[in-house]
Amino acid sequence: MFGDVLISNMAQRIAEEDEAELRKIFQRWTEAVHAQDYNAIRQNHAPDILMFDVPLLFLSGDRTLHGDMETILFTSRQNP
Repeated sequence: MFGDVLISNMAQRIAEEDEAELRKIFQRWTEAVHAQDYNAIRQNHAPDILMFDVPLLFLSGDRTLHGDMETILFTSRQNP
């Protein structure tokens, strides 16, 4: 019984730490989008990321091509 409670508490703590780390990543990403900082936007992207972007329904499997999409996206809209 004690082992089950210990494991449950550890799992809860790990989940809370994971959530806090994800919130930090999303916050940095949001700030990067607002600043139009392309390098910071892509900081946590995997090299083999597959993206579906809007508004042009542009499918990019190449991170270098995605930079072109970001330029189009940022220049086609008003800043937030």
